[in-house]
Amino acid sequence: MNQRYNIIESFYTPIASGTGGSSTVTIINNTATIEDPFRNKTLSVDRIYANFCINSKNISSIRKFSYNSIISSLNTFTLIDNYTLISFLYNSSNQSNADIKIIKNNINIVFLNTLVSEKTKFDDTLNIDFVSNDYISVILDVNSGHVDYPILSLEFAKKY
Repeated sequence: MNQRYNIIESFYTPIASGTGGSSTVTIINNTATIEDPFRNKTLSVDRIYANFCINSKNISSIRKFSYNSIISSLNTFTLIDNYTLISFLYNSSNQSNADIKIIKNNINIVFLNTLVSEKTKFDDTLNIDFVSNDYISVILDVNSGHVDYPILSLEFAKKY
């Protein structure tokens, strides 16, 4: 579908994530967007967040995160448009070695497989594209030790 962009105004601003630098913010269809030179694409300035948790302690094996709830049956997040995953923040009440795996559409495609060996980890260098109606699930795979009450927040920017 061809979409016509109505550019209203633009201004110059610094970029907060990635490699730094600056870019022009442009209004497209009443949404502030930015040319992200780190990811080489146009992204919205507004962000959406998907928060996952496991409401349990002494986790020492593979467990699926619950989405935005302590109810374990709610374990996927569905995107309503084209988005790019740009960052994640992980936190646990204790330190252990674990992999975080982000899976798209229940297919064994792992987009992020990162070892966390500290209580808190933040990464703002992600550049993973999703399209409308993709759904995401997250798995925690504990390699050694145990994890108590882990949470994971994923940050998305709409892709233009």
